[in-house]
Amino acid sequence: MKQMRWAAGLGYAVALGTLGTIPLSVAQTSAGTEGGGTATSEPAATLSTIAVPAESPPPIDASSTSGGQLSEVIVTAQKRSQNLQDVPLSVTAISAKDLRQQNITDSRQLADYAPNLQITSSPGFNFIRMRGVGSEYNRGVEQSVGIVIDDVSYGRPSYLNMGYLDLSSVEVLRGPQGTLFGKNAPAGVVHFHTADPNDTPELDTELATNNDHLHRIESVLNGPIIGDRLLDGRLAFLRESRIGDIYNTTQQRRVDDLDNTDARLKLLSQPGNFRVLASFDYMHAAQHGPGLQLYRVTPRALAAMQVYDPETTADISDQRNHEDIRGEVRRRSLDGTLNASWDSRHNFEIRNIFNAAYMRETTTFDPDFSPIAFLKVDNNEDYHQISNELRFSSTDRGPLEWVAGLFYYRTHVVSPFILYDYLQLPEIIGITGAVESSLDFNCSNPLLPCWTDQTAVSTAAATEARARQQATGTPLLEHDTHLFDQSSNSYAGFGQFTWHVTKKVALTAGARYTVEIKKLDFSNEIYNDTTGGTGVVSAGNPTGAVIIPVIQQGAEDFSQTASRRETDFSPKFSAQYYFTDHVNVYATFAKGFKSGGYNAQALNAQQLEYGPESSLTYEAGLRSKVLGGALRFNLSGFYTDYRNLQISSPTGVGFTVGNVPKAHTSGVELDAGLALSRWLILNGTGAYTVAAYDDFKSGPCPTTMPNGSICDLTGRTMPYVPRWSWTQNVVTHVPVFGDYSLEGVFTAVYSTSQYTQTNLDPVDRRPAGFMLRAGLGLADAERRYALTFFVDNIANRAMPAASTAIATFSQSHYAGVMPLRTYELKFKLMWF
Repeated sequence: MKQMRWAAGLGYAVALGTLGTIPLSVAQTSAGTEGGGTATSEPAATLSTIAVPAESPPPIDASSTSGGQLSEVIVTAQKRSQNLQDVPLSVTAISAKDLRQQNITDSRQLADYAPNLQITSSPGFNFIRMRGVGSEYNRGVEQSVGIVIDDVSYGRPSYLNMGYLDLSSVEVLRGPQGTLFGKNAPAGVVHFHTADPNDTPELDTELATNNDHLHRIESVLNGPIIGDRLLDGRLAFLRESRIGDIYNTTQQRRVDDLDNTDARLKLLSQPGNFRVLASFDYMHAAQHGPGLQLYRVTPRALAAMQVYDPETTADISDQRNHEDIRGEVRRRSLDGTLNASWDSRHNFEIRNIFNAAYMRETTTFDPDFSPIAFLKVDNNEDYHQISNELRFSSTDRGPLEWVAGLFYYRTHVVSPFILYDYLQLPEIIGITGAVESSLDFNCSNPLLPCWTDQTAVSTAAATEARARQQATGTPLLEHDTHLFDQSSNSYAGFGQFTWHVTKKVALTAGARYTVEIKKLDFSNEIYNDTTGGTGVVSAGNPTGAVIIPVIQQGAEDFSQTASRRETDFSPKFSAQYYFTDHVNVYATFAKGFKSGGYNAQALNAQQLEYGPESSLTYEAGLRSKVLGGALRFNLSGFYTDYRNLQISSPTGVGFTVGNVPKAHTSGVELDAGLALSRWLILNGTGAYTVAAYDDFKSGPCPTTMPNGSICDLTGRTMPYVPRWSWTQNVVTHVPVFGDYSLEGVFTAVYSTSQYTQTNLDPVDRRPAGFMLRAGLGLADAERRYALTFFVDNIANRAMPAASTAIATFSQSHYAGVMPLRTYELKFKLMWF
């Protein structure tokens, strides 16, 4: 339940790297309780990681008469219900029961349970990566990992927060998913299935609190509105708040709080062979001040900061930060979906899914991460999307299974990015050492002033700057406004079929053809608020800006209207061979594609546009369930070759996207589960991954290099990819008295070290280590009552989850810190 407090202002540092496992939990011997309805008793040996949309058939009962047995896992990874063991790609499926048992209520925890998935999600900044590939903080960048909620693709990772309300399951699909899921899915897809209405009356409430001052209530009201399945309804509501546990000594207040409200209404009508599902969502998220902390700060920078706030430190274990800007994030979204289907009763179904969504996000943060009244950024966004998918698919398993459809997707983004400056240029030079070449700290050049103490220079400059600002009221000196206005239209046709040649051989082929058109209006305007001038100062423009061009090197006034049209054909081929009904091998080839686009933070016309990215993925795997169903062992190996991989590089306090000519990722992903008895289950999953730049001669450099340096990163590892990762679970379910049982879980997550920045700065490297968590609860057989106690980060490790350089202070860094030990108590009550 603990949110990623450090992520909110981490801004440009894409994070987390603990990889994970498919949780294994106890299967139900009936259709289950997660979408409403009743359940019979649950023998722990029938393990389930079942991802089942409400319209899909329930999981097959796999209980055994002696010992333990793992139940079937039903997924919709290929847009029709299938046994996970029959899907020829790397998939992790997590059921609502597993989500509850593992206490997965945010993206950090979800990422721990799916190999090669990294997610950073907060009110302010959201990043998601699959097999080391993802997208950075830039409003103009398309996603690399698709976010899908109830069959609807969303073009912003901010919608991650909406997906966790009233979940029934999550599916994580690794590798290119362009054939069936289209744009924004070249690296993979995370598909959230939320619970659908049914005709069983239910009022279910869950309360949670922890030692981190978090309070959460989630309630679901479900049942019939008009009988005979003519209209069922389901209303879900979530409210959570937290007092920040990071204390800002400069502002003398706690920051990193949470104030979130989510609500969803679903209405379902099923007359005859028609099915109409309407869904309406509202989301509000707010946070006042990020939880980022100074980390590895140079003595001169720290001395300057302590002039403004004597309590400033660079100790990430003290739960303090020192920013002077009152950072804030607010997000509101409205969303409506109409999902209508008709079952012909002749082995095929027609489905149409229409969605309209609107999101407004306002963000303010301190890009110098210090108590010095230096810089401020406002980065807001108005986002609209409309999508419609018309899909035809087979419904019965036969010699030929197929799905085909047409897809339309429109987005409109309006996003201003404004940088404000409050320091004069001589003050900046003295405080930060931005122009070290103009000062002679070695006293070796008689033509330059001699300075013997860098810390003294910074302290003196900060003292003078603070005195001036106190006397004048900290006036705004200059600002730079980027205005990004882009509309995009995407049209696609897709199809995929599986031919069961024999009982042992199955062949799958699919393809998607896409046409995408983007139109842009962009402007970058620099203002000197002291003189009233615009543009960069020059002999012909004496009133222009002096400071912004130093902070944002290469910045200039320009405006541009542009458009681009791209087409793509993405094929996919798979072959499976079944040794037995429960053991098969597969091989898959798929193309991935990500369109080019425009940078929302471009400083000049040369930085405005970036090219498309393409990839070819080769994957092979083993799917097996043996020992009478007690052991599941799934292994996948993959190799992906990238051309023009899109990556972000820093440009002052912003980031712009460029292309790496060649790169690759490869590795092995493992999922193993073992039911040792009816009441004890072990499982573990993990990955070995290698990701490297094959041709990147013009890469960014660590902060120890002079500004503007170019480093050859060819042959070097890509960031955000630990070489090894493993998550081990132990799950128990033991009857104690009457209909009550003890439910216990212990999880150990391990990953090796990984870089957290594209420039591979050795400071910005997350160390290797373990993260331990556990839970113990008491519940009745029908889970009408449940009381559970969880402990997260048992070892209380103060570990930087990710760090990055502070653009304004040479060789100084800030970090987001993994949450310290958290104790959480959760109580569930089903009223009826």
